[in-house]
Amino acid sequence: LATIPKGLSFTEAASLPAAGMTALQAVRDHAGVTAGQRVLVNGAAGGIGHYAVQLAKQRGATVTGVCSTKSVELVRSLGADDVIDYTNTDFTKTGVQYDAIIDTAAHRSIKEIAPALGPTGVYVPVGGSFLLKSSMQASSALSKGQRFKAFLVKMVLADVEELGALASKGSLRTIIDQQFALERAPEAFQMLDAGGARGKSVIQVVNE
Repeated sequence: LATIPKGLSFTEAASLPAAGMTALQAVRDHAGVTAGQRVLVNGAAGGIGHYAVQLAKQRGATVTGVCSTKSVELVRSLGADDVIDYTNTDFTKTGVQYDAIIDTAAHRSIKEIAPALGPTGVYVPVGGSFLLKSSMQASSALSKGQRFKAFLVKMVLADVEELGALASKGSLRTIIDQQFALERAPEAFQMLDAGGARGKSVIQVVNE
């Protein structure tokens, strides 16, 4: 358990731990993002992605976010240096290579992703059933020097406290897309399955 950070609502505080820790561990521990690196976040407007954009920027990276047309301005407001609208541009075919790709969409093969990775780039997929399949593809799809880092998030109190401190200072924003009353929970999950959510969706068990 951790204390709700000063200045955050219950809704914001409830949204932060799981998605925030996943983004933090992806950026810090698995991508190993450092100042001056070029980082791409695929799914940059989503629940994990919108945190990853901010956390990568805080580490001094040049960040490119990939999202849909409706979310371009949102992702730019989170600090992304460049935003790619996937409805009209394929980031794997621009000729730009990245030191790290954090992929919260994770629906394409590593063979498709590999051209966008630099010679020593690291690919960090974030997402469920894709992980097993992608781990088997990695050895044949990536060039020597390129790396693949799949992971499962660890629930770490210190990480929650770090995220809380950033949020309390205003250095980490939580975007709330929609709030659902408990009786509308099935609708909330249907919306998530459909994709395209911006930030976090929250089911309220009780009113704040």
